[in-house]
Amino acid sequence: MLGVLAAVLVIAGLVLATTAPAGPSTSNKVDAYGPAPVPKKPTNPKTKAECNKYYSATNQGSEARGCRALATYNTAKRSCAKKSGSKKAACLKKAKAAYKKAKAKLATQAKAEKACSTAYTTATNQINQQIAALDPSAPDYDTQYQALLDQQTAASNAQAACLKKAQKG
Repeated sequence: MLGVLAAVLVIAGLVLATTAPAGPSTSNKVDAYGPAPVPKKPTNPKTKAECNKYYSATNQGSEARGCRALATYNTAKRSCAKKSGSKKAACLKKAKAAYKKAKAKLATQAKAEKACSTAYTTATNQINQQIAALDPSAPDYDTQYQALLDQQTAASNAQAACLKKAQKG
């Protein structure tokens, strides 16, 4: 009887050992090459693709748009370099004017984005202070806490709408 019980325990132990989850898998590639390199921020982009690689094509923030505007300007300068004489001068003048106009629009957008972020930070700081001041033993604690969380959600939605408006304008 004792021998049968020992055999059952050994078999049960083997089954558990073989069906146990494995530890974290290791990749020889990561060990050999290290982690993936962090993409570098383009400082003087030659094409919009360089900007899109860093910021993503869907990012409409002022930094991303500024990068794309500079890339467009650099592309225009390269195409102007192929021309000569008065055509080259007119081409460069047109490219500079377009870039100057884009930079002015970007400055307005950046200012609006900063105003959105400042308003959001101010609102959430006040809400967080109110949350910290709540008394957990108060009978209406849950109601007050939920109301403050709703205010936080509203502030987040307001910031998203503000940023969307800033990026459209």
